[in-house]
Amino acid sequence: MVMPAIVVWFLWKARNHARHEGASFQARQVILDIDSFVVQLGRTGVLLPKCFIGDLEHPWSPDAGFRPKRFKVCAVPWSRPPLNRLKLNTDASVSGASASGGGLVHDHTGHLVFAFYKEFREVGTLTAEALSLWHGLLHCQG
Repeated sequence: MVMPAIVVWFLWKARNHARHEGASFQARQVILDIDSFVVQLGRTGVLLPKCFIGDLEHPWSPDAGFRPKRFKVCAVPWSRPPLNRLKLNTDASVSGASASGGGLVHDHTGHLVFAFYKEFREVGTLTAEALSLWHGLLHCQG
């Protein structure tokens, strides 16, 4: 429950720096400063995991990573595209700092026309999915 006070303090500092010293206010820098400060406090033993009880987002929280997952498993069959059409299926994966994606294109008979695979720089899951789709569309176009 200490995080709100730390966030407010760093926002106040950034506001004063911008207002009185003519610097530009940059939210990303505030976030980086907060993260660095919290890591330093953790290394010195000032902040302990018990300080983050109830804050599920923070990696030091005792509850971090625990989220009850509710899902229903159901089979979804793949269907062929209409006559004289192609079907593009893409997917992507992010693991640590590595992202990749790929896809398959099938014709109306279900036969594979081509497949592709692409490695991306360090990107998030949604970006990797979008890049995979984009590369698939580029292959279909050319």
